Amino acid sequence: MNTINTEIDAEADGEIEGLLATVTKMTAEWERARKVMGGTATEIATGWLTPRYLVALRGRLASGPDEAERFKLLRLAAGDVTLLQRGGVWVGRLHLEREKFKFQKKRRQDLMGKLSGANGKRRDLNEPMTEGELKAFVDKVDEIMGLK
Repeated sequence: MNTINTEIDAEADGEIEGLLATVTKMTAEWERARKVMGGTATEIATGWLTPRYLVALRGRLASGPDEAERFKLLRLAAGDVTLLQRGGVWVGRLHLEREKFKFQKKRRQDLMGKLSGANGKRRDLNEPMTEGELKAFVDKVDEIMGLK
C-alpha cells in the first residue's frame, strides 16, 4: 500500500513540475512577445484573434445559412465583440490606474522630501507620521493648495 502512495505522489509531483515548466515557458514567450510587439498579452491575443475571427465569421455567413441561423451567428458575434471591447476597456483602465498610482506616489515622495528638507533628513515613507509631522504636512499641503 505504501509503495502505491509513493508512486502516486511521485506521479503527481511529476505532473506539477511539468505544469510549472509549461507555465514558465508560456510566460517567457508572452513576455518576449509583449516587448517586441509592445502590449499586454490580452492586447496581443486580441490583435491576433480579431481578424481571424472576422474571416471565419464571414466564411460561415457566406456558406448560406437560413435567416434564423444567420441571425443566431450575428448575435453570437455581437456578444463576442462586446466581450473583447470590455477587455480592452479593462486593460485601458488598469493602465490609467497604474499611472495614477505612480503619479500619487511620486507626488507624496516629493511632498515628504520638502517636509524633511529643513533638517536634511529624509524620513522612512513606510513609517507612520508623528503628530507633529502630520500637522506640518497638512500645513504644507494647505500652503501649496493656496488654503493658507
